[in-house]
Amino acid sequence: MDVYATTYTAHPQSGIEQIKASAGTPAAVAECSAGKLWDALHFVLTSKGSDDADAANPLSKAMIGNILRQDEEAGEHIGWIGDTETAEVAKALKQTDFATLLDGKTAADFQNSQIYPDIWSDE
Repeated sequence: MDVYATTYTAHPQSGIEQIKASAGTPAAVAECSAGKLWDALHFVLTSKGSDDADAANPLSKAMIGNILRQDEEAGEHIGWIGDTETAEVAKALKQTDFATLLDGKTAADFQNSQIYPDIWSDE
């Protein structure tokens, strides 16, 4: 099983430009870690696994971003949301009723959708 650790990091726009240019990683303004839960959160928010990211869906962008830099050899996956889209994503998250989205979800839902499929049968 692959393990992904996700940290949501705020950078000034100049820092985003530095990342896009693959010129290193600038100092963070703020950080929040979702650990391995990012894929499960994407599924709860969109009813789809992260392999089905939707750049038109602000809830998908909240978890995946919409511009990606991937280096499979290094195991690196970076997505970001530009400064003009951050307000749209924040508004969508604020309007989301998480209790309703979680209501009735079972471990089988995650397993059947291939969200960490090997962990849901563990006692």
